[in-house]
Amino acid sequence: MEYVLSFIEHTLVVYKHKIKIEKSPYSYSLEETLGFKKYLYWEDRIKLEITSEEWLVLWTFPEVTSLFDLYEAVQVQVAGISSLIDGLLSE
Repeated sequence: MEYVLSFIEHTLVVYKHKIKIEKSPYSYSLEETLGFKKYLYWEDRIKLEITSEEWLVLWTFPEVTSLFDLYEAVQVQVAGISSLIDGLLSE
């Protein structure tokens, strides 16, 4: 899912995507070198970008683990979870 915030003449976009990991982080793996072991899996990544009004990417923020926290916080805010919990607790 993609979340968009328009601000002045630019747009801030945060989204999750998957990337395919095909190589072992340990390139000296004998099994992989000999072709016995396939090292393939998918990882989630979060992108935070500033775009123009025409959706051209002007800046991509560096990938850091705190972007996962930002993405989760945006999901909670958009879903209205905080107000739901507040309503349940006030009754």
